[in-house]
Amino acid sequence: MVIKRSRALLIGALSTLPLWALPASAADTATASSAVDTQTLPAANWQVRTDRALAQALYELAYSPSMDALFVASAGGFEDDAKGVVYQLDPDSLEVQKRWALPGQAFGLAFDEATKTLYLGDTLDQSLIRLNVDTGATETLQLAKPAPEPAEGEEKPFGPNPRQLVLSPDGQTLYISGVGTESVLWVVDTKRFALEKTVTGFGEWATGLALDADTDRLFVSTYKDNAVRVVDTTDNTLVDQWPTGGKSPLNLALDKANHHLFVTHAKSNAVTVLDTRTGKQVTSIDLGGDSLAAAFDAPEHRLLVSQRDAKKLSIIDTDELSLEGQLPLETAMPNSLALSPDGKRVWLTLKQPIKKVGEVYKAEKPDHVATLSPAKN
Repeated sequence: MVIKRSRALLIGALSTLPLWALPASAADTATASSAVDTQTLPAANWQVRTDRALAQALYELAYSPSMDALFVASAGGFEDDAKGVVYQLDPDSLEVQKRWALPGQAFGLAFDEATKTLYLGDTLDQSLIRLNVDTGATETLQLAKPAPEPAEGEEKPFGPNPRQLVLSPDGQTLYISGVGTESVLWVVDTKRFALEKTVTGFGEWATGLALDADTDRLFVSTYKDNAVRVVDTTDNTLVDQWPTGGKSPLNLALDKANHHLFVTHAKSNAVTVLDTRTGKQVTSIDLGGDSLAAAFDAPEHRLLVSQRDAKKLSIIDTDELSLEGQLPLETAMPNSLALSPDGKRVWLTLKQPIKKVGEVYKAEKPDHVATLSPAKN
């Protein structure tokens, strides 16, 4: 184990997937003190259809259209004996259909429809888990080795630890952001289930990913220097770097038709929009609070954004680049998002506050999964 479990909260707070590197005080123990004044912002025409308490330490979600199933990653908690679990849920009722115990813990998540394979990032062990949902068979790929112990008086480097996972359209390449003091991008050949390349030069805390396979580019947000780095995926090299226009960028969403890259921020009140052709900022959309996960709904021309501290789901009109509405979610902290291809269903993990009990961080209640949809449907 390369990270003490007492430090797990440090990683878990950035999750969606998860997604993982903020201090606990900045996220899991946050209150609604930064919440937006709902009197001044439009109310969203959305509603919670189903809300189910599921398990401790829920992170990312993935929806399978071919199976009509929702997969949810759980780290299982942060005790020494905690083990990860993946749940397969009915996407409407959220009833558990299957569950798989894992050899490690589960944070980030990606699903390959063609092979019915789940890929799960184990942040605490710097590894990748592959699960075949038909057979239940698992394999583990080590992505990094533990850093050597520092000299006396020096601090041990943090990470890199797997955060977000993005699969290429052909399913043959998996990209994983490695958040750490010296962040990396891992490129995995899924056919061989082997590490193809470790790309360096991402500075501190590489977080979100967005893949534009049509132009052979991968966008990577970097939290500490408020930037987006651009990777040429033909040879997996860094080719550019752009300022995000906000503070502490987390996750990315791509509108390819309009050449727009949306960037969420932990310490700014706005989602910024960058032009993917030039890297220039197009606009900044004020949400009145933090932003975390972002999911682009192309058919309906909207972006859904979870606001963890503000306890809201925000809906952005991606044609007008304006805030369409906000749905209050007062009972817990909105975290990771997944969408159905038609945009009519949205799934969201809802985190519970975590408190330190002795040397261990614990939540008093299990995290939830919710199904949301436009009220008119």
